Amino acid sequence: MSDDELGTILNSLEQESTAYNSEFMKINEEQLRRYNQEPYGDEEDGYSQVVASDVRDLVDSDMTSLVRVFLGSGDVFVFEPATDEPEDVEEAKTKTQYINHLILKRPGQYKIIHDFIKDSERQKMGVTTYYMETVKETREVWYKKQTDIELTKFMEDMLATDAETKEVEIVEKKQKDNEPVFDVRLRITREYQELIIKGIPTEDFLLTKGSATIDDAQMVGHVSYPTRSELVASGMKESEVDDFPTETSAGTGLSGTNQDNGSYSQSTAMKSIRWRDEGGDITDADAFGEWSAETVKMSTMFAKVDFDGDGIAERRRFVKIGNTVTENEPYDHVPYAVGSCILEPHKAIGDGRAALVMEDQSVNTALDRALLDNTYDATRPRTVLGDGINQDDFLDHRSDGIVRMNKGSGQSPGEAVFPLLTPYIGDKALMTLQYREQQTAQRTGTMLDSQGLEADQLHKETATRFTGMEQAREAKIELVARNLAETGFRKLYEGVAWTVNRFQDKEQQVRITGKAITVNPSDWKYPSLAVSQVGLGAGSGQKTVQQMNGILQIQNQLKLEGSLLVDDKKTYNSLDKMVQGLGLARTSDYFNNPDIPQDVIFAQYQQLVVAMQQSQQMIEQLSQQAELSNVARIEAEGKLQLGREKNQLDAAKFDASLEKDQIEMIKDAKQFEAKQTYDYTKLEVENNVDVPGEGQGR
Repeated sequence: MSDDELGTILNSLEQESTAYNSEFMKINEEQLRRYNQEPYGDEEDGYSQVVASDVRDLVDSDMTSLVRVFLGSGDVFVFEPATDEPEDVEEAKTKTQYINHLILKRPGQYKIIHDFIKDSERQKMGVTTYYMETVKETREVWYKKQTDIELTKFMEDMLATDAETKEVEIVEKKQKDNEPVFDVRLRITREYQELIIKGIPTEDFLLTKGSATIDDAQMVGHVSYPTRSELVASGMKESEVDDFPTETSAGTGLSGTNQDNGSYSQSTAMKSIRWRDEGGDITDADAFGEWSAETVKMSTMFAKVDFDGDGIAERRRFVKIGNTVTENEPYDHVPYAVGSCILEPHKAIGDGRAALVMEDQSVNTALDRALLDNTYDATRPRTVLGDGINQDDFLDHRSDGIVRMNKGSGQSPGEAVFPLLTPYIGDKALMTLQYREQQTAQRTGTMLDSQGLEADQLHKETATRFTGMEQAREAKIELVARNLAETGFRKLYEGVAWTVNRFQDKEQQVRITGKAITVNPSDWKYPSLAVSQVGLGAGSGQKTVQQMNGILQIQNQLKLEGSLLVDDKKTYNSLDKMVQGLGLARTSDYFNNPDIPQDVIFAQYQQLVVAMQQSQQMIEQLSQQAELSNVARIEAEGKLQLGREKNQLDAAKFDASLEKDQIEMIKDAKQFEAKQTYDYTKLEVENNVDVPGEGQGR
């Protein structure tokens, strides 16, 4: 396939995407306008211009629950092993910890996931993309009072010990007062891999129209607007970058490429609305006044194209700038996660919760304006004046002022001056607003609490009514959470796991649950299933604690009965859920995990210390009460017990320091057993006693 043929196909796929569909973009544009409470355009001077806030109220109300669900202390997804093999189980555990860390715990990830959720609420969908990027980072640092030998050794050690450090060069070197030491400024260049998760604005997302799913779509991609400087920094030549047409993110580029299809002007409208509070998006290509700051339009597409001419279309990754295809490679994955709060059957894109109250906001805006205009007229009525009234006196508002009246008018003062009353409709308008609020609450699941209740009726409301309302709301917001979890978040978790397994070729050390672990995703070789942990209604942290507390009581009772249905790991799972329900970050701060040997050994160490103290106290008490022979025997037994506990304590300390070296632990365990036998024998000889089952005589 020639470059021209490929460029024609990609241009056609881009033009046939949802971003170029005027109807699709108009819906998103209107939803964004309504969230921002922008005027409808039918406002009149001198009358109320208030805009109702139904869309914003619903979205912001939902966000409190959804943020708690997806950005709380618990895991959104866990990876379950396909088998019970220890290696498979351990790999699934590591994968769960590492992927949750990459998506939720790194700096900046809160904003990205928050925006993804909010876009899916107020627009038709939220979109994120993920990929591995080779980051080249340069920084300059000062080092003071360095000799030439120290400086040379320091630079060599930095290059030898840090594989990510590619270059260390001296930028400036100053000698200190004729001494053999220098102040040196070094430029350190590091190069490393990093997983990037980035949100995609609705107007920049490309998806073939009529797609049932993201993975099956003919083409999925997005538009971005890098600067020429960024392209040069990525490795392109300046002469190549200079040939690309200039175009701004507002779609008003100089090249005219945005004129291929007039419907793409909707992207301009979306960005104008999005950035209106900051004065709008940059629309002048020469706004920054320099070549390096100019932006170009880059289209990244993952499209099914029969590039090799075998009659079978395969998924490939294309990067197109202007009409030039700069990158073309096989890529059997679609690295986009798309989530909608309301799913539509047989459609890749659903709808947001904002769609539920768009009409309500329009009607409530009209009612609010009518109510306010009527209130203004009712509280500031106009006055009818007869012919005999002196208008200057009437308009002159002075304390104890007078208003003169012509006696020949033939009217009494009450007939000559009277207010032009406006009927007050506020009570009727409020009843209408209340009815519409009730309808909205039933449709969206929002809580009305005491709205519409009279003061003398409030005490008659039962707890059952409010519990029912709360459960109804939780059921609706739980459905929203499950929709997002099983579509957008599932694709994000599984996609990030696929990406790091495929492209991260170096191990990385990260701190998870308060402990540092080393992860090398390229070593992952077992299949695993991502299982959603989003199951309870939003805002049910207290309910979770209550439920887990009940389970914990049952577990403790089974332990007392000697049942095999419960062990320490099951108890820890209950405590872990309780800590998450309380909104705390790390269970390890409060309870030891039985799966972590270091935690268990430390707990055993503390128990041994307590046991030794108790044994010593018992020996001292018995020595004061028993006869000499009994005292000697008890002392001997106490020494034996202390010797045993001391050896166990030593072994525990030793195991804690060498927990990763299992061979050495086994070796030391054998040595410990021999030493224990020797100590028992020695104690038996010294005290002339025989402890059954211990020492040489056992």
